Amino acid sequence: MFKKLEEAQQQFPQWVASISGKMGASTSSGFILEEPSIQVFEKKQKAPKDSSADQNTSS
Repeated sequence: MFKKLEEAQQQFPQWVASISGKMGASTSSGFILEEPSIQVFEKKQKAPKDSSADQNTSS
């Protein structure tokens, strides 16, 4: 599972990850995640808005 995170760090300048699985037994600091899975996505920057197109011009 950590291999995907390490690959994302090398491949993408910015990224986010989604971790899922079944909640297992409780521990003193949380719980055990059973059958974990992870999806990594490249976080792309949004294109800057053209402020001149958003302004209403009235005479």
